[in-house]
Amino acid sequence: MTIQHPDGADTGDRPLKVTVSRHDDGQVVIGAAGEIDLATAGILGDVLDGEPAPGTVAVVLNLSTVTFCSSTGLSELVKIRTRAADAGVPLRLVLDDAGALRRTLELIGMLELFTVYPDQTAALEADRD
Repeated sequence: MTIQHPDGADTGDRPLKVTVSRHDDGQVVIGAAGEIDLATAGILGDVLDGEPAPGTVAVVLNLSTVTFCSSTGLSELVKIRTRAADAGVPLRLVLDDAGALRRTLELIGMLELFTVYPDQTAALEADRD
């Protein structure tokens, strides 16, 4: 499933693409690509609001291709972290080691709030023996 901005709202030249993939083992992968700002955070928020869905064993949030994230986007990350923790479901964040989002999270002291993986494969294989 690929989701663009609801209602065809104009996001300027900074579209955000969000994808959702549910795996047979109960993991869900939510990927976001582009910029998360005031105009686009609702796209991600609408998807994250339903997670973790019943039967989900882990949420992998792949933000490795996010090029910018405003405070509105950071708020969405905190919300999904709280919902996942309340449900007892691990939240696994995928970030580019050299990416702007990782650097932002480091600078504001939020990186330590998340379990971060270098790529989606590592996040999906976490906790497997």
